[in-house]
Amino acid sequence: MTVYGNPSFVEKTPAEGETYSFDFTNRLNGSSVSSATVTEKITSALTIGTPTVTSPLVSVRISGGLANNDYVVVCKGTLGDGDTPEIYLEVRVRES
Repeated sequence: MTVYGNPSFVEKTPAEGETYSFDFTNRLNGSSVSSATVTEKITSALTIGTPTVTSPLVSVRISGGLANNDYVVVCKGTLGDGDTPEIYLEVRVRES
């Protein structure tokens, strides 16, 4: 699933894992994504893999979480020009 910008959300079960791609196309201003970090904003209940950068996309696998909880995932890209834009994704974990 591709995440284009703020605000975005996905819904998943605790057992599901999926790769999400954060699209920085509209944030590049002629630059490119050189590296990125992906973190959960408040807790550590989600399992977040190592991000892969293929500018303008940053892809990462997200799994886990506790049922009936919402989590905010932040993808912070570092651009070649030094800018550090962020894209937020709300992950809503629900039982199926």
